[in-house]
Amino acid sequence: MATTIELLEESLDVMRERYRNPEHTTRDIFQGDELGTKHVKRLVGGGYLRKIIDGWYYVPFDRTEEDETEWYMFYWSFVVAYLNRKYGEDWCLGADDSLVFLSGNGVLPRQLIVRSPLAGGTILSLPLDFELLEIEADVPDEAVREKRYGLRIFPLHLALLKASPGFYRSHPREARVCLALLEDEQPLLDTAVHGGYCRGACKVAGGLRSIGELTMPD
Repeated sequence: MATTIELLEESLDVMRERYRNPEHTTRDIFQGDELGTKHVKRLVGGGYLRKIIDGWYYVPFDRTEEDETEWYMFYWSFVVAYLNRKYGEDWCLGADDSLVFLSGNGVLPRQLIVRSPLAGGTILSLPLDFELLEIEADVPDEAVREKRYGLRIFPLHLALLKASPGFYRSHPREARVCLALLEDEQPLLDTAVHGGYCRGACKVAGGLRSIGELTMPD
């Protein structure tokens, strides 16, 4: 009969095999059904996995100490893995959250808004009082996948045009950073004209003037 150590080693072998699988793109995030109930139970008991939500786990940095703040390090990796599993390619962050991310703001959003035509308006509770709000909304054709985590986000010019009315007031620093990132007004102009974003274009023009840009607003 196998010992406890031998059973744990068996489960670790299963986790390593999954870890090395090239299809497993978010390496430190595991879904329970990828490993099986018995292996998850052993790995959690041994400190090799920590629970995020039911059925989802991350690999801790130190299995001997429980540190809730580790969650911050795995936040974006979990979001990507969870949404890819649930919606495939049919999701992206909202315009405001896309801009906050593009600005380089390192503060994690307490409530992250995600768009998908397959969503049902649900709120997923995450560790440390974070939430994922999944709203039923179209994903723009121009949505792009950023390189660091694989997040699907609005491109800069479209996000600026579709930003909520309160974004520039609630996130002035992020708005100024994103406006300064614009290198070419043509994508902005084309999208504003063909998409009918007149009000958004006016806000962007005003924002560009506020940071000293004189040519693009005209």
